[in-house]
Amino acid sequence: MLTFSFLAGVLHALAPDHWIPASILVWQKGWSSRRSSLFASALLIFHILLGVGVYFAFSPMLKHLGPSRMITFTMGLVVAVLLVRLFRFSKIRDMLGTGSGNLWGVFAVVSLLGPCETIIPLLLRSNQLGHGYLLALGAFACGTLISGLSSIWMGRLIWNRPSWFPKGLQLAEGSSVVLPVLALTALGLRAFLGHF
Repeated sequence: MLTFSFLAGVLHALAPDHWIPASILVWQKGWSSRRSSLFASALLIFHILLGVGVYFAFSPMLKHLGPSRMITFTMGLVVAVLLVRLFRFSKIRDMLGTGSGNLWGVFAVVSLLGPCETIIPLLLRSNQLGHGYLLALGAFACGTLISGLSSIWMGRLIWNRPSWFPKGLQLAEGSSVVLPVLALTALGLRAFLGHF
């Protein structure tokens, strides 16, 4: 469960709305690496805690889901969130238009991120297995912070060096096989261990 939670954290933080707005904002404001890291860490932790809050708000209803219904619930949740994000992602233009001294950019980044929906099925399953919440939450948070901070730092570097952007796109296209391989590895671990 810990490996799966960590991988889920890594993969979910790679979604463009998790790192592009924050990397643009820290670049626009000209923040130092330390300040950028503090902002990104606080942003990602706030994002995870909002998701945990949503889980506990709906936990009485969610606890009655069996394993087969949990898969349906998870897929429905992912589709619903993707649809909402299609409408929310256009708000990046609002953030791009803000100046370096404007607080609207920070608000736009936080509102784009919203609560972390990925943590909800992980907490649900961790509770069903009797592991408690802290281990799954800790592993997920570690994966999210490592992946999210790395993405935001790389984005900041790319915005500072526009000539890197085409190279970055080529690298991303060439390494796009990594995500399906990680997903298949997680599914293989699930099938092998039989504990998810």
